[in-house]
Amino acid sequence: MLIAVASAGSDVCTEQATLAGFMCYTVERGIIVRCRNYSSPIAPGESWVYVLTSLGVDTLLVHALDQAVRSQIERQGIDVVEGFCGSIERAVQAYLSALMHGCDDDYPELAAV
Repeated sequence: MLIAVASAGSDVCTEQATLAGFMCYTVERGIIVRCRNYSSPIAPGESWVYVLTSLGVDTLLVHALDQAVRSQIERQGIDVVEGFCGSIERAVQAYLSALMHGCDDDYPELAAV
């Protein structure tokens, strides 16, 4: 599984206009086995959809996303999970923890800084 977190520095990006890149985590059996930062991946004329599908992302963690962009991403088979803020590391850990405990729609630490 490849999880991408929309980033602005070391935090989850809170506005699409301030997107600095994506922090991507390769996860095997619930364990992060690789982490890679894709800084400023969106060149003029490119879209989030193009970049995320090119990377092979399965899940995108974001603070909030324009509904049209979200729909385009989901049509490519990428799950979009909104509501994250604060540290990228804490966001991905909260998502994985909830996923491993069968709480797909309940991320108690989403707003944790």
